[in-house]
Amino acid sequence: MVMDFKRINMILSVFWLLASIGIIYLDVKQVISLTRNTGLFFGVVIVMFLSFQVVKIFEKRASQK
Repeated sequence: MVMDFKRINMILSVFWLLASIGIIYLDVKQVISLTRNTGLFFGVVIVMFLSFQVVKIFEKRASQK
């Protein structure tokens, strides 16, 4: 099975772009409040960072084989 990590990174980037737009939209419509719920904001940022790091780890392991 060949993994195309550039494509995976692109899909992940598009997903996080859409998720970020959705969160900002919900914040503007006052469905959620990022100013009062900093845990949500930082949680999303941490999960976003970790998801890209996981892809990098798998890419390094695949290149070592």
